[in-house]
Amino acid sequence: MEKDSLTVHFCGTTECEPAERFGPGMRPHYILHMVLKGKGILQKGADIYHLEQGDVFLTVPDEMAYYEADEYEPWQYVWAAFDGEDAPELIGGTFLANACTVNPENEKQDRFRERICRMAHDFQSQDYHPQELTGGLLTLLGLLMREEPGVYESTKDEYLDRAKRYIEENYNYDVRIWDLSKYVGIDRSYLYRIFMEREHMSPKQYLTECRLRVAKKMMESGKYTLTETAYSSGFVDMESMEYHFKQCENMTPQEYFYRMQMKKRK
Repeated sequence: MEKDSLTVHFCGTTECEPAERFGPGMRPHYILHMVLKGKGILQKGADIYHLEQGDVFLTVPDEMAYYEADEYEPWQYVWAAFDGEDAPELIGGTFLANACTVNPENEKQDRFRERICRMAHDFQSQDYHPQELTGGLLTLLGLLMREEPGVYESTKDEYLDRAKRYIEENYNYDVRIWDLSKYVGIDRSYLYRIFMEREHMSPKQYLTECRLRVAKKMMESGKYTLTETAYSSGFVDMESMEYHFKQCENMTPQEYFYRMQMKKRK
């Protein structure tokens, strides 16, 4: 049976007794935890992690893990179990890709705690829709995303393909280069250098060319007015499309539209 792209299977809160243990044992899903209070240890193979309030940790499917609450300050943690075809890639973009534990920055830590606790509460009360839990999980992973240059173990071509795909799927919206660089997972200046090296243009220029390609295709069909074309292809108005047309095509949209219609009649 094929997996969905991302599914949250279970959420809950565990409050342990002093020195309470689990395992070693395996779970069938990824499990994202946050320590709400107290202390405990997580052991994976020969590695032992001493965890306390605010720490976030991840266990992965079919991996042996051992949990033990502190004898004097037993921990309470909240967790969400999930899997799906997109799970490995999403986790790969977070600080948990190369380390199973992380302690988010103060503001992100508060937001992470609020969101995962809400997921656990909604799941236990059954007052939720599965897509709400998936959205909550995406928010959690987003709060753990790495932002510094070179954080993905990817090639320049992979970064470029990811950026181009984002542009080509979102050209109709107000795409900001800052949002694009965060989506790819690299710094804006590094993304700019990759585009200049591989495409000989900036990301912003590539976005404009993408919008022009869409606009020209719509004009060639002859089914849409120029105003409809401008807004549908992502330009803020007709004047903006006309400006970029003149810059890139050395003609106005009206001239291009007329040429295409004359060509179809021949």
